[in-house]
Order: sequence, then C-alpha cells, then structure tokens
Amino acid sequence: MVTPRIFFPRDFLHHRRRVAEIVAVLSRHGLGWLLDQLGFGTLAVRERGRLRAPRLDHRASGAVHLRMALEELGPTFIKIGQVLSTREDLLPAEYISELARLRDRVPPVPTEAVVQEIERTFGRPLADLFCEFDPEPLASASIGQVHAARLRIGTTVVVKVRKPGIAEAIEEDLAILAQLARVAQRRAPLAEYYDLVGLVDEFAWTIRAELDYRREGRNADKLREQFSGNPDIVIPRVIWERTAESVLTLKRIDGIPIDDVAALDRAGIDRPALAQRAARVVLDAILLHGFFHADPHPGNFAVLPDGRIVAYDFGMVGRLDSHTRDSLLEALVGVIRQEPDRVIDALIRLNIIRHESERAGLRRDLQHLIDRYYGMALGEYRLHEVVGDLLTIMRRRRLVLPTELMLVLKTLMMHEGVGRHLNRTFSPSPSPSHTSGASCSSDICLRTGSPGSPRRPTTASACSPSYPGASTGCSASSSTRTSR
Repeated sequence: MVTPRIFFPRDFLHHRRRVAEIVAVLSRHGLGWLLDQLGFGTLAVRERGRLRAPRLDHRASGAVHLRMALEELGPTFIKIGQVLSTREDLLPAEYISELARLRDRVPPVPTEAVVQEIERTFGRPLADLFCEFDPEPLASASIGQVHAARLRIGTTVVVKVRKPGIAEAIEEDLAILAQLARVAQRRAPLAEYYDLVGLVDEFAWTIRAELDYRREGRNADKLREQFSGNPDIVIPRVIWERTAESVLTLKRIDGIPIDDVAALDRAGIDRPALAQRAARVVLDAILLHGFFHADPHPGNFAVLPDGRIVAYDFGMVGRLDSHTRDSLLEALVGVIRQEPDRVIDALIRLNIIRHESERAGLRRDLQHLIDRYYGMALGEYRLHEVVGDLLTIMRRRRLVLPTELMLVLKTLMMHEGVGRHLNRTFSPSPSPSHTSGASCSSDICLRTGSPGSPRRPTTASACSPSYPGASTGCSASSSTRTSR
C-alpha cells in the first residue's frame, strides 16, 4: 500500500503514523469526499489525485467501501461504524444497511497471551483461578475473546478477556478523533448542522465503557436485579471474584439460539408465545425500568427448554430518565391521535427542535406521515417502516435525536425483527402497565383497546409491572447456545 504524502499540522504530530494510515485507507477506498466534508480535503493530502484514487472494487458502492475501510482500520473504527448503524437520523438507508453488516469477529490472539493477561490481572497462576480453562475460544471479537472454564467449586463459567494492547490502540485513535472533531467543528460544512465534538465525545464514552468489563458486569447485575421477579428472563450471574477491568467471568448458561426456529420447534417451544414474552421483557425494561439491553440481535439471546429467555453480552445498555420516557410517550400519543403539534411539543421538550421557525415545515412532514398510516389497526403497523419514515424526516430537517432515544428505537426495531422471525404475525405493543409505568409523572397514558385497535389516551393509573412477583433461578441446560 502506497501511503499518501501528508501535511502534519502541529495538532497531529504525535500521531503522524496512524493519521497517515487512516488517510491512506480512506484514499484507497475512494472516500476523499469524507475528508472534504470534515474540512480536511486540502489539509490532509498534498497529492489531491490520491484522494480520488480508483476504488479497489469499481462495482462496490460508496457505502460498501465505507464499511470495508472501517473494517480495515480496526477496532475503534469498527465500533464507530456499529454506532453509526444505529443512527438512521444521520445517514441514508443504504449506509445504515451496509454498516449493520460490520463484522466484529477477528482471529483470536494466542492462548498464551490470554493466560498472561489473566495472571497479570489477578496476580495469581491460572491454575489457582480455574480448575479447567479451554484454550480454544468460544468467540473472538476485536476487543476481547471468550473462553469456557470451570471454577474449583465446580461452577461452569465463561471468561471474557480483553486482548492485550487493545486499550492503548483505541486510546490513540480516540485522541486523533477528538482532535479531528475540534478542528472540523471550525471548518467543516457538516459543523453547521451537527455537534461533531459532542458526537465524538459520546462515542469515546461508549467505547471506553466497553473496554471496562467491570462496567459490563455492573450492567448485568442491574438487569438481573430489575428482572428478579420476572419468570420469563434469565441473566447470568457475574463471578466478581474472577472479574476485573480486563476480565469478566459469568456463570455459563446454554440455550437454543432464539433465531433457530427448527431447534425451537424440536424442543416444543411455542414460538408465538415466546415472541410475546420477549416483547414483554423488552418493553418492561424500556418503559418501566428505563434501563435496557441495547444490542438485542439474535446472537445475544437464547431459550431454555422451559421457555425462559437467556440474555448475553451486556456491554451496550440504554438508559431513559422519566422526562425522556414521558416525552417519548407523548410523541407516540400525538402520532396515534393524529396531532402533529403534540409530537412537535414533545420534540421541543427533548431539545430536538430548538427554533420555533422549524415548526411549520416539520408539522407538514408529520401530517404527511400520519396520513400515510391513518386508519391502520395497531397490528398492521410495521414498526421499522414507521420509524424509518420518521427518521427520514428528521434527517431531511437536519434534526438529531438524543442517543438514548435512538437506542430505544433501534432496540424496538431489532426486537420486532426477532419477533417476526418467530411469528410472522407478531406485533409488539405496550400493555397498560407499560404506559402507566412510563408516565407516572404525566397525566396521560395509553390503554389497550380492543384487539387490533389503536390505543387511546386516558388518565394514568398506578405503576405496576406486567408480570407477577415470582422469583426465578438460573438453570443450565445442554442445548446449543452458550453464554459468552
């Protein structure tokens, strides 16, 4: 690979080799326009022709080359792409679809390096920590890899280990991105519409949180506690005596992959009922608790023989405060009651709309959206279509949703996909307890009407969960899916 000749402003001298690599990869994939949009078209490369260099594959689209470039640039940029794949308010559908294909699977590091990291972390030989440790990883991603093990007391566990040196490499990339954002905020055309520094800061916080496995352990504990009375969901227990910043140990719970329809049928699992139980769990987490698993792709969920759902991988979670939940519910009521001004008022409270001058154009767009779905029964809605139309409006109006709200929408859309895979007629919808629980500080909630009918606002009632206060235990099985 030929590296372009690059100007190095004082801001980037400490990272000149990595900056050169980033520019070279973008250039090879014909992504000079991205540097232009960020205000670095003339600053970065002396030979302008290199930014317009032929792509590696002329048949591939710009979205495909962006994905390929991010994969080539490594863990930090893969994570950027994964975060951007949730931001349909920022990118067109073609890019969202392509970035969603980003693969965070890379070859594992040698077992010796993993063992050294574990022993360095705990200051003890591996044999003192685990009586068995499988040298073959169950899974390997860009940041860490997972091994099966057994504690001396006999408990089977999974051990997630951060790859040596990965934190330092990511910190260098974050430092470069932070400086790029500060410079771009002053000169980039995009800066007129987007807070580039804020977006990078938010991303940096997210990826640093994923680097600290203690935080992931606390996320698992919090979800385990809030669902302690729910008979439908199992959260693996964290083994804190074997957990640190770079090592996470969880009780191993195997199950049937939630998207393996044939295996579920062989096990006698009622798939429509499973889809509804999963919907209750997701909506409980978002609307009652305001704390939810924000990466609900099929690989992160399995099903026990008794029908309970097992969740895995707690690195990405979402949080909603009562103000945001109430405003989200208010916007939903506005759509259902065909009141665009109510939706706009909710967006103003969420600080999405900052100027009254934006109201007229947005009201017109929302009215068109409402008209499109007018008269449809609740079960006929396709959530991903409605949300997609709404986000198209947001993107056209250059309105940016808060990250936590985008996580909610993405979580609901991903869950709808899983639900429809289990049951083609699946339609997620809140129960009265969800809506009253989400808006106890508000004077509105949605109550369930007759089957297939829209919900209508009424006065909020007492907050109560949608499941009885029964306890549940963590039972293992010999099925095919493994806690990672």
